[in-house]
Amino acid sequence: MQSDFARRVRSGTTSHGGAEWSGSGSTTPVGSSRKPPFRESSIGSGGAYAGSGGSPSKKRIYGDRFIPNRDGLDLATSFSLLPSSASSSGSGTPTSPSKGKRKAAGADGDAQTEEANRTFDSLLRTELFGPSSLDQAPLLRSPSSTRTTQNTAATSPNRSPSFSKPIFSFSSPTRKRVARDGADRGLDSPTHERYSLSPVRQESQRLLLSPRKPIRQVSKVPFKVLDAPELADDYYLNLVDWSSTNVLGVGLGSAVYTWSAQTSEVKKLCDLSEFDPPDSITSLSWVQRGNQVAVGSKSGMIQIWDANVGRCIRKMSGHSARVGALAWNDHILTSGSHDRLILHRDVRIKDHWTHKLATPLHRFTEHVAAVKAIAWNPHQHGVLASGGGTADQKLRFWNTMTGNLLQEVDTGSQVCNMLFSKTSNELVTTHGFSAGQAQNQVVIWRYPSMQQVAQLTGHTFRVLYLASSPDGQTIVSGAGDETLRFWNAFPKSKVERKVDTSVLSPFGRIR
Repeated sequence: MQSDFARRVRSGTTSHGGAEWSGSGSTTPVGSSRKPPFRESSIGSGGAYAGSGGSPSKKRIYGDRFIPNRDGLDLATSFSLLPSSASSSGSGTPTSPSKGKRKAAGADGDAQTEEANRTFDSLLRTELFGPSSLDQAPLLRSPSSTRTTQNTAATSPNRSPSFSKPIFSFSSPTRKRVARDGADRGLDSPTHERYSLSPVRQESQRLLLSPRKPIRQVSKVPFKVLDAPELADDYYLNLVDWSSTNVLGVGLGSAVYTWSAQTSEVKKLCDLSEFDPPDSITSLSWVQRGNQVAVGSKSGMIQIWDANVGRCIRKMSGHSARVGALAWNDHILTSGSHDRLILHRDVRIKDHWTHKLATPLHRFTEHVAAVKAIAWNPHQHGVLASGGGTADQKLRFWNTMTGNLLQEVDTGSQVCNMLFSKTSNELVTTHGFSAGQAQNQVVIWRYPSMQQVAQLTGHTFRVLYLASSPDGQTIVSGAGDETLRFWNAFPKSKVERKVDTSVLSPFGRIR
């Protein structure tokens, strides 16, 4: 019998192997210039861009069930001692260590899961220890927390205001009156919880039935992936930018390529290897309105190109090292270089006027690592966001009018880039190295609560480059894995889509 039983167990033991897919499957290593850029990667219809390897699993056969005896168990103490994932994911739900690891890898950034965990935690506390143990702190960030607190206070007998009613006035019973009368009558009240057919308490029913704002769903899969050969894995470069005319510009090695989002046409704008001496691209930035793009090089030279005609219209010197950052403010072009200089240039003047920044208005020194990610809040004047590198891993928000630190958030991984949404009060950050399992991810935050709306994964290298489309709905991320991934991060609502497609809309389709 024992040999027969052992043979059956061995026959039931199976192992499932799986290989993790990384990259687009058609990316050429760095240095190969023969491959055309922006070729769309062939991805299966299943939409899985990053799989997970399976591990051998064994069937466990148990001889009998184990029925625990909880007569002498203190449930309140045991509940508080359970390991909670609040330290890692911000939720108050008790989980086992194995479940916590799985959640850290995937679902930590899902706002819907976090809110469901907070609701379940509060519901469980109420059912086990009574209404007095209900902690409203985990529900403060819930969209319905205010309404839930108000309803609880209104129906509580201890908090109900003094009841005064004029004589000979006729009205239907209110919630406060029903709650007060029910508390006074005790078991004689038909609304007493002893007569309820629900398996949970009235406080739990009120918590579950309270109105909640639906959470915006974000697709976790990019709708387009393009190959970008020779896209540098350099933390201090800015090689991707999206123009107001819906043209994406990317610096690959010594050349700048443009990709039209409307026609998918790819053009080679310039190649600095043809110059004497040869040079390479270190930054680029489109003018706010127009077809001109500024290109920074490793030698410190800045060129302005007209993308329509494909020719250089201005060359500007002034830096002695690579130009890693470029930004436009109408006709003023600002450049930052490795030579520790920031120069302002008025491009309207023939001999471009140059002004050096000598005395800073504020100096922020709280970051303990390199700061590359920096962005202005377009919805709130004077608010600046910054992100620290591997040794810092924090997002900080500053009031540049007063120089005060407004908020600080520990992301748990290297912050590589960031931008604010054009259409909503949300923030996108890209990440790289991390001591944990979550790395090389794109995270969407709700500002100023800093709740994670979504966490987008798929890149196998740190995500250094980030840009937004002119309409603000799509973002593109680039990484050292030589891929560009397009995400539908801020889609229009149903009402906005109906307005755009309406027959009466002047911007609708013409049939």
